[in-house]
Amino acid sequence: MHEARSIALLRATGQLWKFTICACCAAVGVSLASIAAPIALALDAEHIALASFIVGALLLLFPTWIALRTIKCPNCGTHWVQHALGGRPVGSGVAWLLTFSECPECKYTAASLASAPSSNKSLERTREG
Repeated sequence: MHEARSIALLRATGQLWKFTICACCAAVGVSLASIAAPIALALDAEHIALASFIVGALLLLFPTWIALRTIKCPNCGTHWVQHALGGRPVGSGVAWLLTFSECPECKYTAASLASAPSSNKSLERTREG
């Protein structure tokens, strides 16, 4: 019987914070580009509308690109956000990303992470000197 609860791999590898920040920035970007910019345009504030749209678009695109390129398996390098958005059924990618416990490519798990030998550089320095 397996009593140990499986931990989401994104959390276990310490990449959940990165995903959270990128998702929040993207949400703010969508809000600026799709809500604030049209409201400013309706109020005849063209410069504010343009600035809101540009800032919103950058806040949507740049963090999304960062998440796509940097959130990956520490074992095989599979880009997990890319797999979640492109390799999963439509609408289930984010839920999968927040709960998956095994890399889809190399089957790396949180247990693998816990059993991997850690490189303790402080011990190596004391042995050398």
